[in-house]
Amino acid sequence: SGTIGEFTYPFHEFDTYISSGPDRQGLIWHQLHLVHRYHDLAIDLSPIVSKDSSMAPHFAAWDFLQNYMDIGRPLPDILLFEKHRANDPTTAAHDRRTGRPERYWRDMDDKTWEAQLTQNLSRVNAYDITGRLNIMARHVRYAD
Repeated sequence: SGTIGEFTYPFHEFDTYISSGPDRQGLIWHQLHLVHRYHDLAIDLSPIVSKDSSMAPHFAAWDFLQNYMDIGRPLPDILLFEKHRANDPTTAAHDRRTGRPERYWRDMDDKTWEAQLTQNLSRVNAYDITGRLNIMARHVRYAD
C-alpha cells in the first residue's frame, strides 16, 4: 500500500504487556502495549487506553480488543460500533437472536445513559484478568 511502517500479521501472534513506571512525584502509572511475538514490533495502546494508576482499565482494554478481533463473537456492544452491527454477520445473528434493538445506544435517554456508564465503569474497575486460565503457560517460559 506504500505506507511506511505498515505490517500485517495474524492477531493471535500478538501479546500484550503492561509497563509500569513512576512519574516525577513517584506515583506509579501503567501503560498497555501490543507486541508481535516473533518480530520486533510494538504498538503503544495509549490512544485506546491512557496511562492510569490502576491496571483494571488496561485489562479491560485487552479483553475488549480480543473480543473485537474474535470473528466468532459479536462486536462489543458500544455506541461506536452500533451503526456497524448489522454489517457483521455474527453480530447481526446475535442481535436477531437476543432481540437487541438496532438503535439501543442512540435512542437511550440521558438518565439510562448515565446509569449504564456508571455500571460499565464499575465493571471495568472490578475487572481482574489475572484470575483467568493462561493457555500460553504450557508453551512459553516467562521471565520476571
